Parts: sequence; structure tokens; C-alpha cells
Amino acid sequence: GAMGGLSDLQRNILMLSWCGDRSSFHPAMRAALVVFSDDERIQSWRQKRNGHKPGLLQAFIAVSLAEVSMPEMCRKCQGTGTVAASDCPRCEGSGRKAMPQREKVAIASNYVRMSQPTWSRYTREYDYGYVYQKIKDAHDDGLRRIKRQLVA
Repeated sequence: GAMGGLSDLQRNILMLSWCGDRSSFHPAMRAALVVFSDDERIQSWRQKRNGHKPGLLQAFIAVSLAEVSMPEMCRKCQGTGTVAASDCPRCEGSGRKAMPQREKVAIASNYVRMSQPTWSRYTREYDYGYVYQKIKDAHDDGLRRIKRQLVA
């Protein structure tokens, strides 16, 4: 089938985002934790001045999964990512509306004690962007693989 050859993370993210299968959230979380378990960049968090924050990786993964799999369409470009033949200034060409920080904090708070100022500090100190990009890359690569299989 089209889902053959995908990693557990890719399959569950795609089930979550394209099929609306909310039961794929926890399997996607578990698969992402496995992916990050030997990641040197994530392991380096333990050496940070502020030390290891239990639950922070889970919080970052959960927010990333929500951002990648449940985006709202940008209203300015109607999800196309372009306005007048250039990148949309509001969504920077993604076609997606950015998730409000309060929503990110609400999701993250299920895993670690969090406020909006704490979220802002942790996302900088512990590189949320790296976790988000790895989750987004897994989604995008999985989608490309499925498209290739469906066209072949």
C-alpha cells in the first residue's frame, strides 16, 4: 500500500494530519521519542547551565505534532503561500497560520510546568525550532513518499 516503507513516526503523523485520526497522536509521540532518544543535540540539553527539564522534550514534540498536523490555513494567501507571485508576508510562504503562543503553552503544560514567558525562554534555550523541524521533515518526507507511490 501507499503507507508501506514509512517510518512509524511518518505513518502516525500522516494519519494524524491527513486522516484526522486523533488516536495516532500518542503513537506519533512514542515514535518521535525513539527518534530523539539518540539525538546528540537533544542529549546535550543535559549539559546546559539550567540542567535537564523533565517533560520538556515531550512538550516540544506534542506542540510540534499539533503545529504540523493541525494547521489553520493562512487567510491572506488562502493556503497557497503566495501573494502577487511572491511569498505571502503573513505566513512566509508556508500557507499556514502560525499557532498562537497561548495554544502552544496550553499543549506544553500537559508535560511540563509552563507559562508564556517560560515557553519563550525554553524555546530559545532548548531549541524548539530543531524539534519542530525534525517533526515537519518527517511529515513532509512521508508525504513525498506517498505521492511517489501513488503516481508510480
